[in-house]
Amino acid sequence: MAPKYPPVEEASEWFVAFTNDKRENTTADSIRRRAFSTYVPAMTVTRVRRNKAVAVKRPLFPRYIFVGLARGQNLLGLRQTPGLEGMVRIAGRPVTVEAEMLDGLRAAEAAGVYDFTDDHLAEMAAADRTQAAKALVPGMRVNIVDGPFRSFPGTVAGFLPDARISITVRIFGTSQAVPMPLDHVEAAKVRP
Repeated sequence: MAPKYPPVEEASEWFVAFTNDKRENTTADSIRRRAFSTYVPAMTVTRVRRNKAVAVKRPLFPRYIFVGLARGQNLLGLRQTPGLEGMVRIAGRPVTVEAEMLDGLRAAEAAGVYDFTDDHLAEMAAADRTQAAKALVPGMRVNIVDGPFRSFPGTVAGFLPDARISITVRIFGTSQAVPMPLDHVEAAKVRP
């Protein structure tokens, strides 16, 4: 069951707060209980636990959180908050953050920009290779970068349905046309 907090008004001003080590979320939780707005941008990473890879959320900015003040609130209401070391200051003044920047962070987080899991990175790399492979033409020299023929050189023989390509590869002394996904090949680098 989710904890019940006082209703939070829309924040009119945002600040950056500094927390104890690994206390970003618990500190933000304590601040929300005091009717302030908070935001802790998160990234997703892969961690191995008990020999199993799992995706976990980690703060994007370790030890920092964003705190929003509604009209009528002030920073004195944050005194004695467990885990809060203080506000980030420049020349003695608390640092403010534009709401548009936080909106951009939220949008990027929702779009998966901060997803650094092994599966997501592999998908992004495959998508990049597929996009680059679309520039290939029959007769072009390529390198195979994934699959059972990885590290073999080849030549584009033609294109197949379902984002696949036919590559002519020299195997056992003869040339063979081998079908494979588009993202398994990249254009061979031309030596100057």
